[in-house]
Amino acid sequence: MIAPAEYLRAAKVHKLAGNFRHAGYDVSVDTAEGFDLLASKNGKRIAIQVQAGDELRTTSERVARLRRIARELGYDDFRLVVANPPRQVDVEIEGLEMELYRYMSERIPDELAILSSNTVVIDVGALEIEGVHARPDELRVTGTGLVDVELQYDPAGEMITTTTDFPFRFEVTLGPDMSIRDHAEINVDTSSWNE
Repeated sequence: MIAPAEYLRAAKVHKLAGNFRHAGYDVSVDTAEGFDLLASKNGKRIAIQVQAGDELRTTSERVARLRRIARELGYDDFRLVVANPPRQVDVEIEGLEMELYRYMSERIPDELAILSSNTVVIDVGALEIEGVHARPDELRVTGTGLVDVELQYDPAGEMITTTTDFPFRFEVTLGPDMSIRDHAEINVDTSSWNE
């Protein structure tokens, strides 16, 4: 099994190699000199070593040795790149649950509407925001959540109701007043209802 630090290093080396190639450099990976990457362009040569953040204390002597080797071999630059695990950023958009509730109440998604003669959205919650793209006059937000609904039936003249919830995915654009613009995409997964 590959250690987390090795995975981080390998992913960072792969990304750096692609970035340098995209910038027009010739790139060698895992070189004989012990560097993770060598990049050259127009006579400029760069030696690159990638270390996972939690390895830095235990590898400082190795990094110093590689820096010295790069200098002795005539490289123009030695770069130490630190690979850290991605950090989760918690994003909360105040009022988004209420706005999704309002929007879904006024425009019952087709997947819910076909489940009963009258479907009523009761609540929207458990939101998990997966992405936010901000522009000066709008926010595009993607994520998941749960919608609670009341399903109403009227077979033979007597009202029968049941409540349940369903997961949904959303991609909505919020205007400056934080209301959802008309071109929202909301997909409710009602597959559990048919099981």
